[in-house]
Amino acid sequence: MKVPTRIILLSTRPMAPFLIALFLAAGCRSSLKAKSSDRTTSAVETGEVVPPLAQPFSSEAAVEMTATSASEGVAWAGDPRAVSYEIFISEDAACEKVRYVLQTTEPKVILSSVADGSYYLCIRGITENHKILTPAGTPPKLVVDKDPPLPFVISSPAASSSTLTPRVMWSASEEGVEYHVVVAGNSCATPIHSGDTQSLEWTVPSALSDGTYVACVTAKDAVGHETAATNSPYTFTVDTIAPGAFTITTPPPAFTKSSEPSLTVNASAGSAFFRVYTATDAGCVNPAHEKKILSSQTGTMNPVNAGTFYACAESVDEAGNVTAATNNGALFSYFSAIALGQPSLNTKLPNHPATGPGSMNQGGAAWTDGTKMAVCDASNNRILIWNSMPRYSGAPADLVLGQPDMVSGAVNAGGSISASSLSGPLGIMFDGTHLVVADYGNHRVLIWNSWPAANQTPADVVVGQTALNVMVTPTINPTATLLKAPAGAWSDGTKLYIADDGYNRILIYNTFPTSHGAAANVVIGQPDMISKTANNGGRSASSIYDPSNVWTDGSKMVIGDSGNNRVLVFRPVPTTNGAAANLILGQSVVNGGTANSGGISASTLAYPIGTIVVGKKLFVAERENNRVLVWNDLDALLDNASPHGPAADTVYGQPDFISDAANHLGVATGFYWPQSVFATGDLLLVPELLNHRVKVIPLN
Repeated sequence: MKVPTRIILLSTRPMAPFLIALFLAAGCRSSLKAKSSDRTTSAVETGEVVPPLAQPFSSEAAVEMTATSASEGVAWAGDPRAVSYEIFISEDAACEKVRYVLQTTEPKVILSSVADGSYYLCIRGITENHKILTPAGTPPKLVVDKDPPLPFVISSPAASSSTLTPRVMWSASEEGVEYHVVVAGNSCATPIHSGDTQSLEWTVPSALSDGTYVACVTAKDAVGHETAATNSPYTFTVDTIAPGAFTITTPPPAFTKSSEPSLTVNASAGSAFFRVYTATDAGCVNPAHEKKILSSQTGTMNPVNAGTFYACAESVDEAGNVTAATNNGALFSYFSAIALGQPSLNTKLPNHPATGPGSMNQGGAAWTDGTKMAVCDASNNRILIWNSMPRYSGAPADLVLGQPDMVSGAVNAGGSISASSLSGPLGIMFDGTHLVVADYGNHRVLIWNSWPAANQTPADVVVGQTALNVMVTPTINPTATLLKAPAGAWSDGTKLYIADDGYNRILIYNTFPTSHGAAANVVIGQPDMISKTANNGGRSASSIYDPSNVWTDGSKMVIGDSGNNRVLVFRPVPTTNGAAANLILGQSVVNGGTANSGGISASTLAYPIGTIVVGKKLFVAERENNRVLVWNDLDALLDNASPHGPAADTVYGQPDFISDAANHLGVATGFYWPQSVFATGDLLLVPELLNHRVKVIPLN
């Protein structure tokens, strides 16, 4: 155990018979320093060898000594009667806890065998006839310190530091030492900065330049012993140059069902690692969750709670310099699902709590490109528009079409049919230029030539009627210009496709209509433009019964043939009347039409009312089975000339392929009469008639 480094001989009263001093064996140099101010200088004080005194033991009021090595010892003024001396080095003043016993014939002794510590000196003289000479008073105290300070190590700055005035830090040596610090370019012999401190850190007093430096730290105790840090000289680098610019090349999906969203960054020159995190602001100033170090350029963030965040990344070099990604702040949302039209996933009342921008009464259809959204609120006779993608249940719409305000819901806004009114809209889509709405109750399709910017914006073009303020009640015999209860419409930007439900047909307009009452060019499901019979000529690959929607990408076309409980797939898109489908889903034979034929399964359908293809995936919404089925590769089914009725790969809204109950596992997880379906790469949108909502489900 290390102890204070000063040797102090103290007495509270005059003591005899010895004058005790500390000396060096080499030359017997004394280090005695008297603290009393009124005594005369003696040989002991001058450093001379102290011979035995002829008189009785001397006394001193106080004596201070320093013993710093094994060659030092204790000397005292002897007594002529003494022929030898016994020195007891004890832990207590009563000399009862003796640690060492030394014997000498001279009035001095070397302390080489005495361990460092605090003791009391008990000395007695032995005469020739073995009488004992004992000093009077309290034995003086002796503190021995022969060892240098304990080893220690430099721990800071880091090997590479971005601070121009770095802080040098080290572990403790021992109590009472002072540390001398040097910072130099390559050798501590030529310091740039230096200083002394009794703390365990020292900051360079003025700025260094970028470069490599060494730090040396030495501990020095009160008696002059020195110990250098075991890792002196300690090398470190000052580097204030930030890593190179980089970007987030693949941000998290805009909507994700993963609580640990992933992202990818590209290379950053000089980077040691990347950190990724979420923030509550686009500038990535306020982290929402703890930052995470990526082990590569692709990885996942720390788990997030449900909500909307901004994705952030930063490159960090060895010195701690940071460069933020140039495109930080990609917005993304994490949730299992949300309900538009309801305040939560667990509610299902119409217009809950009242007709407004966040309520619905029978969700009819939905469309989104991931940045904005439009929904047919069928029984409120309106279209709700969100100019930015809603990200939580009950999010209010920004605009309304078909009504003068967000709290109205009457058919044709309570008045006559017009360019601004609607009656039970069931189909909607936006092709990038045109907003197309199937106005089911008014027997027409309305076209806006741009995305609406205000409430009750009037449509520009009407199909199925001769004017925007006219409704001709459908006649018994259809024509190429008339519509009856159109349930869906689609545009690829060049052509217009309409599911003419009441006339059991699909109409194709080879040129997108720009004037009212345009005539269709091709009809599917009927042999000509004036026929309307369901399954005209008998159920076949070319017949249709109660079609609910149509989708196309220009190379293939998919129809929800609801009344026949099947989906028809055409490739290529038909150019002649009455064309036959290439593939039938939901029935195993061409002329089959029974709901859940042979029992509900992954291969059967019951009133398929919505279809959409995203990439290669086909999504089909079934009203009666309260589910959405997914076929993962429609192209492969067509390429391989698969037999009719292939099984779906995935089901939403049910726990398996043989369940069909409404809200099977609860309102939050189930469906109740899906009316259509829409999907993007990120999202699945399912409007529900009897849950009065559009359920939004992340696909990633």
